[in-house]
Amino acid sequence: MTSFLGTPSHDTITSEKDMIQDTNTTMSNSPSKQKFGGRATIGRFSKQNEAEAEILLDNEKELKDTHTVNKIENVKKDVEKVIDITREVVKSFEDRGEKIEDLKTSAENLESLSNAMETNAKLLAKKHKSTNKNG
Repeated sequence: MTSFLGTPSHDTITSEKDMIQDTNTTMSNSPSKQKFGGRATIGRFSKQNEAEAEILLDNEKELKDTHTVNKIENVKKDVEKVIDITREVVKSFEDRGEKIEDLKTSAENLESLSNAMETNAKLLAKKHKSTNKNG
């Protein structure tokens, strides 16, 4: 029972203590506790837990190592992709350079042809003037 202030009464506290004692007595007499044999069993479980903890830590380390290796391999793949792209860009620059050289050569040929045509046109104009004067 609780008192009017909301705190447990003496009877309630006593009955809770009795319940805890009954539980402890039942647990100490339980077959599972008697079966495992006290402190020796606790030591064996501790060693087993330590071994399991070591295994878990090793597994965790292996997972981290695997994760790191995967990251490194992904970076290597990315680097290879960048290298391939760079090679393609360089090749396209070389191709453009060749095309520019071809255009430059064509422009030089056109310029020389246009100079020859201009010279021929001037010669024809002089010839035509001299023919018209004489004729």
